[in-house]
Amino acid sequence: MAASSASVISPLPAYAAPIQYPIAQLCSAPRRMLLSEICPTIAPLRAAFAGRPCVLVSPGPSLSKNLAQLPELARRALIVSGTHSLSALLRAGVAPHVLVGADPGDLTRHWEGLDLSGVGAFAIAATCRPATFAAPVRRRFVFAGNGELDAWMFAP
Repeated sequence: MAASSASVISPLPAYAAPIQYPIAQLCSAPRRMLLSEICPTIAPLRAAFAGRPCVLVSPGPSLSKNLAQLPELARRALIVSGTHSLSALLRAGVAPHVLVGADPGDLTRHWEGLDLSGVGAFAIAATCRPATFAAPVRRRFVFAGNGELDAWMFAP
C-alpha cells in the first residue's frame, strides 16, 4: 500500500511546512499572516490530480458495505476522506491520500490514538482550530472552507 500511495500522490509538493508557533500564539496573532507561514494553499493541488480517478469517502450507511473494496481502489484511485470517516478507513488498512477538515469545531477527536503517518496530505479549512493545523501529518494545505467568507485570508 505504501508504494502505491506514493505513486498516486507524487504530484504533491514535496515540502511539509512544520508548525512553527505555539497554539496560544496561533490564536492571538493575525490569522492571515500565520496561514501563509504555516502551510501553502491548495492552489498547487488544483491540477495535480487531473484525469485521475477519485473516491470520496464519507461516513454513512454505505461506508461499511464498501469498506472492503477500498484497499484495492487505493492502488488505482485517489482516496479523499473527511475526518469523520478517517478511523474507519485506517481500521481497514487504508490511509487517505488527502484528508479534508473543514469543521471549526474540535476535530482532534477524529484522529486521537490513530497513526496518521500514512496520510498523504491534510487539506485544512482556514477557519479550523489551531489544534487541527497541529495534526501529525506529513503535508498540510489550507483552503477557504467557507468560500467568499474566508477569501480575504488569501488575498494578496
